[in-house]
Amino acid sequence: MTPTPKKQKTKAGAKAAPAAKSAAVDSAVPSAPETADAPRSAKPPESGAQPVRPAQPAGATQPVRAPKPADQPLVVNAQYIKDLSFEAPAAPEIFQRMQTTRPDITINIDVQAVPLKDTAYEVVLNMRAECKVEQKVAFIMELVYAGNFNIRVPREHLQAVLLVECPRLLFPFARSILAEISREGGFPPVLLGPVDFVAMYQKQMETAGKAGGGAPQAGGGTPEAGGGGPSPAN
Repeated sequence: MTPTPKKQKTKAGAKAAPAAKSAAVDSAVPSAPETADAPRSAKPPESGAQPVRPAQPAGATQPVRAPKPADQPLVVNAQYIKDLSFEAPAAPEIFQRMQTTRPDITINIDVQAVPLKDTAYEVVLNMRAECKVEQKVAFIMELVYAGNFNIRVPREHLQAVLLVECPRLLFPFARSILAEISREGGFPPVLLGPVDFVAMYQKQMETAGKAGGGAPQAGGGTPEAGGGGPSPAN
């Protein structure tokens, strides 16, 4: 037979004392004060005291101020049309030929820069579009589009800015004008493709180097970038 284990007796008084002590310790801990819903009145600042600005949260950045025009290296002051002409000497007979023959359009672009005063320069885009159908002139369109710029860059970079960066800014507007004028003239709109003004500038530099006179200085004369040749057009 397996002996039956004896039941261990627990004295209630021995176990109740620690519980009472724990309750006594808990009651001695002061409870946290309840938060008041009503806002506290702020003490008015004394006369002559500077107001205290609230601290910005961690990670917050100071607002960046936009640079002033005087601090920018290139500022566009104005853009304008200096000259615009459109001729269709073979109209209306030319429209019948265009129904059966694809027109041939040639675009020539020339860039010029003229110093005005101090850091002000005028950059001019001379654009000429000629459309022929079976060696017969359909239309001739010429546009002189210019911009007035303030340029503050080192002198060694001035010519590149005048003949590359400034024409890049003017070209989209001149392109839109040519497309609208050709459409209003009764022909399909002339949509110019991208123009590589960097290649035009490099070609000018090579031509000036072969001439032996060096690159012309934009600040002392009238630099030009021409000979761009035909530009893709639709």
